[in-house]
Order: sequence, then C-alpha cells, then structure tokens
Amino acid sequence: MRNIKHIGKTLGFRMGAAAQSAVMATMAVCAVALTAAPASAQAPKIMLRAADSLPTNHVFSVGFQAWMKRVTELTNGQVTFQHYPNEQLGKRKDMFDIARNGTADIAYVLPVDQPGQLARTTVMELPGISALSSCGTPVLWKMMQANANEEYLPNGIRPLFALYVGGYEIFSNKDIRTPADLKGMKIRSAGGVQDVTVKALGAVPIPIASPEVYEAVQRKTLDGVLFPWVGIKPYKMQEVTKNGTFGAALGATALTYVMNERAYQKLPPNVQAAMAKATEEIMPKTTAEQDKTLTDAVAEFKKGGMKVADLTAAERAEWIKALGDVEKNWMDSATKNGVKNPKAVLDARKAFAVSVGCA
Repeated sequence: MRNIKHIGKTLGFRMGAAAQSAVMATMAVCAVALTAAPASAQAPKIMLRAADSLPTNHVFSVGFQAWMKRVTELTNGQVTFQHYPNEQLGKRKDMFDIARNGTADIAYVLPVDQPGQLARTTVMELPGISALSSCGTPVLWKMMQANANEEYLPNGIRPLFALYVGGYEIFSNKDIRTPADLKGMKIRSAGGVQDVTVKALGAVPIPIASPEVYEAVQRKTLDGVLFPWVGIKPYKMQEVTKNGTFGAALGATALTYVMNERAYQKLPPNVQAAMAKATEEIMPKTTAEQDKTLTDAVAEFKKGGMKVADLTAAERAEWIKALGDVEKNWMDSATKNGVKNPKAVLDARKAFAVSVGCA
C-alpha cells in the first residue's frame, strides 16, 4: 500500500482508496501474466510409444535406449518415450504391422520377416560384406535411405535406426580356408538363403534348430555349422567344434527401428532434427559395441584353443566367387516380390560397401 501511495505522490496526485484498489488489481493481473508467460511459451510435451521383441540387455536394445535418451536430451525434455520391450505389444513378426498401423509410434522390424514389403533391404542378408558391424551398418543405413521412397514410406513407415549383425562363419573340426575344403560336408543351416549358401559352397545343408545343434555335432550327424560368432558361446559350440573361419562373411541379419510416418509428420521440425542427430551420434557407438562383442568372442575362443582361420584377401575372393548362385537366388526371389531391377539393388549394395571401405 505504501508503494502505491508513493506512486501517486510521484505522479503528482493523491490516490483514493478505490483507485488504490484498482491499481493493486491491475498489478496482480500483470504479475500472473508475467508468471504464466514462460509456461505458455514452452513447446507441448510429446510422449512416443516404442515396441520391440528384444530383451533390454541386447546390444541393439541398449543402443536404442541410448537413442531415446539422447532425443530427450536434445529436445530438453520435450520428447519422452514409453518403451515396450520383450514382445510386450506383439511378437517379432507383428512389429511391422504394429508400426504401420500406429499401435506403437516406433517398432523394431527385421526386413527378413517382410520379404514382400522390404525386399530391397533383404539384400543385406546376403554374404559378401565384412563380419564387422562398423562396415555393414553404414551400408545398411545407406540402403535404407536409398530405398525409403520405394519400400518404407509407401508402407507408412520411416527408417530411424539400424544395426548390421554379421559374423556368420563355418565352425567344424576341420581346418577350413576355402570353399573347396567344405565339399561334401554336412553343414547346419537355418534354411532359406542359408540353404542356398551352403549348397553354393559345395556342402550339404542340414536344417536343424539352434538348440539341437550341439548334440547333432557331438553325434556327428553334422560335420559343421553355419553360425554367427556371437552365437557360439550361448550354444556352447566351442565344446564340440575346434575350428572356425573369420572373414568368409557368409551372411548377416539386418536390424531396424522404424517410425509410423503419420506420427513422424506430426512432430515439429526441432524434434525431427533431434532424432536425426541422435541417430548420427548413437548408431556408430552401437556398431562399435557390436564389434567389440564379436572380437571379444573371437579372442576368447582363440585363447581357449579354437583354431581360427583368418582368411586372406585372396581366400575371401574365392568365397565371394563361389557364392554367385546365392545372389542369383536372391534376385529371382526379389523379382517375385516386385523388385523391377534387383541387380541394380545388388550393385548399389556393392557400391555402398566400396564407398565406406568395406568391399
């Protein structure tokens, strides 16, 4: 009140009680407006639902969790995520539809599960690229970007994050360095492209589920297995096989997270930019972690007595040459799935591999 009287005195007039009350009311309104202004200026909060079929300690899930955290940081808390791991919203093969129909805003999708819709990206499952994720992931990401308008956006989804898991090699009790060393051997295959791969190498594919492989090798039903390095320890293959190749590059798995396109288009530009930046920052860290898992496994088994054939460039060339039928098989399949020029897709993969130094 004294301050209000002082205002009147300063302005050269005496303020009555009614005037003083009016000034106080006006000042109160101004104070509320000033307090509320920052809140009204804040961007609206956004919560996105993300679903996958992975355990939270899987290297790709760990990477994606880091990606979500980084998006939240880059948007100063504007964007948060509700994560549903371990098939909480659906099975792995359901994830494509979960993303497409908006049950989740973001979902984990394997192109190999969608050969009709993501046929071009399945080229990454073929042999011929290094086992290292740091080589394969940049190629995978380039392929996804190059084919976004052909198979992602038309299906109502957008690529967000990816990981290439390579390292499929031959494990046996024989020193294998070239395809000729495999002739006539009974080799475990997971089916599909792997059957074609094993046949192209002159061996006999035997489809057996992973949990049954240990006993099959032990009983000599199998002479060897086509397996990823990172899968050796979980299935105890080091106990029944003493030799392994490194560098044959006999196939891989492409892992992706995609976003519902309608949900993406509703995001403000700063959030879209934050997602792109998070991918740029986190994807290389995830590939490095995947490579560490692989190289640690190789070192561990070498130390444990496994003989690892580190293939030379000339030996690798022999494997690539022998796998020509695998590429033809993929092109035939891709054609049936609506790809008009599958050779161009295959050539693009090879060109991208050269561009990142991983041919």
